[in-house]
Parts: sequence; structure tokens; C-alpha cells
Amino acid sequence: MTTDALQTANPYLQQEPAQEGELEAADAPPAPAASSRTAAMIELVDKLIDVLDRENTLLSRPRSKDLGPVVAEKQRLFADYETMLTQIGSMSGLMAETPPEQKTLLVARAKRFDDALRENELKLDAMVKTSEHIMSVMSKVARKMTQPVQGYGNRGAMADSPKTIAPVAIDRTL
Repeated sequence: MTTDALQTANPYLQQEPAQEGELEAADAPPAPAASSRTAAMIELVDKLIDVLDRENTLLSRPRSKDLGPVVAEKQRLFADYETMLTQIGSMSGLMAETPPEQKTLLVARAKRFDDALRENELKLDAMVKTSEHIMSVMSKVARKMTQPVQGYGNRGAMADSPKTIAPVAIDRTL
């Protein structure tokens, strides 16, 4: 692999090129690359936890205008996370090369990350269901309130089939 191939736009994935002799026996101390990859993974997971916590807080407030930038940041971090996992290949390979204290830290962060993801999923699901329910109720009310409106036809006489309208306006900040 060339040095150019190791360069990436994702700062969490940048690593040093492999040196000859880096592949050592299993009983040798972990390679610095594994340690730095684990540290990068922990740092990225910490940022994801932070952004999920901020989004979960904002989801508790109705009509929060601050949600847009947080969602954009979350999407960017998840793209970085997905890329990192793809480049690592498998977590078991990384964990085999990682020092025990970093393993413990990574496992703890993974648990916290999973908890934040579950909370986020529940809040987003509740928000979607609430929005769907509101739209359903508004649609039913609009159908009930639809009143025929008499209009004039081409010849100046009352039209045969009256048009119907629903007196409803929807605010996009629902």
C-alpha cells in the first residue's frame, strides 16, 4: 500500500504507512498502528456520543431550530464511522492488536454509544409517529369540514357540480 493510498479526508483514519517488521508474533507488544487506530476509534465514538446526546436533548424540545446543524454533524460523523469500520476490516482483528487498557475503554465507549443510539432511535420514532398522527387527524378534520362552494360556469349561470374546499393551512414547522 502506498503512502498516497493511506491519505484520507477523514482525520480519524489517517495512519502511518506500514514499516517492514511491523508484523510481529502474537505475544509481542501491540503495534503502534493498532493503538493509534483504537485511540482514533475511541475519539470518534466520543464525538458520536456527544452529538447523539445533543440531538436527543433537542428532540425533547418542540420546534427546535438548532436541530438542523446537529443532524448534519451526526450524518458526517456516522459517515466517518462507517468509513473507519470499513478500513479496519473487522473489530476482532483490531481488538487482538489493542492493549488491554484501550480494549476496556473501547468496550465502555461502545456500550455508552449503543445506549445513546437506542435513546435516539426511540425519540426519532416517537417524533415520526407524532407527526404522522397529527397529519392524519388534520386530514380527517379537513374532510369533515369540506364545504361545497357554488361557483359560476362559462355561461354565467351557477355551476352544476360545486367545488369543495377544506379550510386548512399547514405550518411547515410541525
